[in-house]
Amino acid sequence: ATYTLTQPQVVSYTSPSDDTADACEFDNADPTAAQNALDADIAAWVTNQTAIINNSLTGGCSPSVSHDFTNQSIDFCTGGTVTITWTVEDICGSTNPTAT
Repeated sequence: ATYTLTQPQVVSYTSPSDDTADACEFDNADPTAAQNALDADIAAWVTNQTAIINNSLTGGCSPSVSHDFTNQSIDFCTGGTVTITWTVEDICGSTNPTAT
């Protein structure tokens, strides 16, 4: 008799997308309110990208998604970038897509 194990399918998913915003989208006479609106938009972008990855997961054995977002911020008045790394893994391996 032969016992055969078929390897799991490779985990696949939709990669996260970069985003760009103009500071004036968050314009407010109160600079704290403008910064808070920007920070909320960054958090919403991370949440949305995570949902896109989760909703597109196929293959693997019990795949999971996590990220390294810990409320990173960009200064409203000087601009800049934040790069988030997601980890998509199952018991057989992991990948680390990023978006900025």
